[in-house]
Amino acid sequence: MMYSEAGKSFDHIPQWVVNLITFGYRWKESTPDDKRRIGIISMPCESAAAAMVALGALRKDLEDGNANNLDGHFDYLKKLRDSLTVEEKDESILIDNDGFFWKFENDSSNEEIRIKPANYKEYIKRKGRIIPNPNGPPSKILFSHNSYKVRLKTDPIVEVNDQGKTLSKDDYKLVPACMGKMIEDNLSKSYQGLLFVGKASGKDSQYVRNLYDIHFKDNNSSVSLGKLLTLHHNNETPIARLKFCNNSELKNQSQGHYLVVADGVNAFCDSLQFFKQSDVIGVCARDSSVESAENLLNEIAKKQRYYTDQNNSAMSELSSKSVSIRILEKR
Repeated sequence: MMYSEAGKSFDHIPQWVVNLITFGYRWKESTPDDKRRIGIISMPCESAAAAMVALGALRKDLEDGNANNLDGHFDYLKKLRDSLTVEEKDESILIDNDGFFWKFENDSSNEEIRIKPANYKEYIKRKGRIIPNPNGPPSKILFSHNSYKVRLKTDPIVEVNDQGKTLSKDDYKLVPACMGKMIEDNLSKSYQGLLFVGKASGKDSQYVRNLYDIHFKDNNSSVSLGKLLTLHHNNETPIARLKFCNNSELKNQSQGHYLVVADGVNAFCDSLQFFKQSDVIGVCARDSSVESAENLLNEIAKKQRYYTDQNNSAMSELSSKSVSIRILEKR
């Protein structure tokens, strides 16, 4: 297995990369269902370490039959509909798998969701007067069995059909230290239980370009870290296996993530405050600012009735001279 980063190629994958992917991969299976965990990884310098942790967690999710957006999509759309004001419903554009745009109708049924074409006009001009449109909107009704065909415009496709572009199983075979069997259906289904908070999210940013410049290779194929992470869903890659944002976009994220991987001290501290039910892993470069993250963890650890240090856990054994790991677990 080969690896390239910043224009340099290696005939083996660096051990720090393997360790961090392994850390993310083992996180879910080593976390008790009813106990929140907080982890901090300290690196000697700026790196793609947070992305490697996210990749390991994503690869583990491909083995989980429940790790998809399909099962809860109908409830997600209902909650979204019910949380919006009338004005916000007009601004929240939905899209179906055929590329047509829709909006929520103002109903409150628990059994169904009514949507109308996005270009439908509630009022029309007739004989110089503005009157209610006498032709009701051609509504579409969504139920739990067909709701996957419609999504928020900014969200990835929930599930592609037989002719759709799925993720490549061969690509994920290039991820080191992840030997569990992947579920084929997950390659055609999106999942956003995992949130990756980067230092930038725009595809043209240097931060994101660096992630796409990192490649895992063998003698026959090569795939970028950015593609493996499904950072940007589009026609070529409509499936997203995580939610990706930068720190300034945290306030717009939902609370449904089981794990948040945060790159940098600010993202880590803000994620702890914003996602109080989620597991949070922070990855920080070892400079003066890392003290604020350590101090925050120390404050949490002092509340012994709430959290305990997991210094002897198998996860901590992935630390090294260059990688320092600390994990807190809720009692």
